[in-house]
Amino acid sequence: MTSTDEKPQEYFDLHTTGIGYANNHRPVPAKGGRQHDEYTCVQIAARHGRKESPSTVYFDAKISGADAKELLAKYAGDINDRASKVLIGFKLDGVRPEIFTFQKGDRAGDRGVSLKCRLLCVNWIRIKAEGDDTYREVYKRERPNSTENEETGGEEIAA
Repeated sequence: MTSTDEKPQEYFDLHTTGIGYANNHRPVPAKGGRQHDEYTCVQIAARHGRKESPSTVYFDAKISGADAKELLAKYAGDINDRASKVLIGFKLDGVRPEIFTFQKGDRAGDRGVSLKCRLLCVNWIRIKAEGDDTYREVYKRERPNSTENEETGGEEIAA
């Protein structure tokens, strides 16, 4: 069987969409010192619940989408500036827990859980600089004119 005869792999995706604050944009070195395997991560403090008193869930996201990599690299200075707030609309995939041990601080030696995932796309970015009263929108993804189903990543699901 040749490679042109092979059926492409099919997957079921479980995407998470939401709104949250982007923090800690950083490169992550490859294990074993391989330069080409270096990747970039960002922490997302996702908001959910009642608007008056939302809860926060933290995701440690490997930036996978090409557009998301370019966008967040462009605004990395704002993301890493503690005086600025960078609010994003996002789509994640592959959310999974990872157990770790705190290395510093009051909890050194304690175990914790981190939610790891892949950041697929950024739908919009709003930035509130120190001293500003409101957020300014610096990016908004254009929606295609098709009847794309956002919840399923563009594919219609037959019942």
